[in-house]
Amino acid sequence: MGTHPSVRRATAHQQQTPVHTWILAGAGQALYGATFFAAVRSTGVAIGTVVALGSAPLITGALSFVMNRSRPSLRWLGATALAIVGISMIVSSDASSDVSTTGILFALCAGLGYAIFALASKNLVETGMPSNAIMTRVFALAALFLSPALFFVDVSWVASSSGVALALWLGVVTVALAYWAYAHGLKQLKPREATMLTLFEPAVATVLGAVVLDERPSTIAWIGIAVVAAAILIETLTADGIRIVPLAEHPHLWREAARWSFDAWRHEFPHDTEQTYLDQYARAANPSGRLIEVYAALERNESLRGLATLVDDDDLPGATEPGPWLAAVFVHEGVRRSGIGSRLVSHVTQRARELGHRELYLYTEHAVDWYRGKGWTVVRETTLNDLPHTVMRRDL
Repeated sequence: MGTHPSVRRATAHQQQTPVHTWILAGAGQALYGATFFAAVRSTGVAIGTVVALGSAPLITGALSFVMNRSRPSLRWLGATALAIVGISMIVSSDASSDVSTTGILFALCAGLGYAIFALASKNLVETGMPSNAIMTRVFALAALFLSPALFFVDVSWVASSSGVALALWLGVVTVALAYWAYAHGLKQLKPREATMLTLFEPAVATVLGAVVLDERPSTIAWIGIAVVAAAILIETLTADGIRIVPLAEHPHLWREAARWSFDAWRHEFPHDTEQTYLDQYARAANPSGRLIEVYAALERNESLRGLATLVDDDDLPGATEPGPWLAAVFVHEGVRRSGIGSRLVSHVTQRARELGHRELYLYTEHAVDWYRGKGWTVVRETTLNDLPHTVMRRDL
């Protein structure tokens, strides 16, 4: 993306989150709910759970790669495989489980539905809308999709006192509280990571069965629980450790950042030098009332891995868009397709929202499809120094 920060104050107007994102989230949750219970009925709780929850993170990872070119890490693949092994040990300890082909297909559909729900929900939480409002709307849509089933099932049990208590428990605790927490987690996690962590559910259910219901899990089941716990620890304790911070707080990295930026954009801004960028970083460190904020992606050892800028005016000749602009997004070639670019874009987007802006703009030479996958829409085509570019907008 060829971008160059100078500065101008912005105004904006709000547009709605794409309707298809809401529909996908609601439809995914509806598909998951309907087919999961069908799987449980057909092939049992144990097999239905392990196939549905075990397939969900794998399907999510595959869809993330296809849609967003977000390649899963070997760590995530290893932790997910280990968790699935652990769940398999838990369910294999139940000799009463019968495998049904139809049930397996239903469970795989449930995994697909959960993957769609997770990916769409991630896009929704990145808009900054409160988690409770998002989940309320998504589950209302899911209920609407499933409402025709009311004509074919017996719902008289709801009228009893025990039915009311059960409905309240399921609605308040297992749906409202659980998915409110899930949506909050999605703000910091990738969808495939969030679905992988849900693999802990069967292990927790087994432990609760032993503690609350006085069940007696076998030794294999306990070993499976330990394996799942180990997988979760691998996923959470060996995370990449990337953090997004203001570059102004790390002046020792300015020279390296300026060199990267100059090399990346000199074909678009041939008159710039490394000093041009150093001057910009100095202005960001000493605000003068004009918007320019530069953010860096750092590893635990403080190594620079990526950059992104929020700026009032991105120096595009003839631009009439009000701004502000997402500018100069760059990720070191050694860590590309690891999600760092997405995190930088999300961070700048959230920052623009915090500043009260209703939309954000960018222009890009080659990354139109990548930004489309993150909710950006094309505004118009233009040129910069005789190079074709596309102006895009993200509604906040």
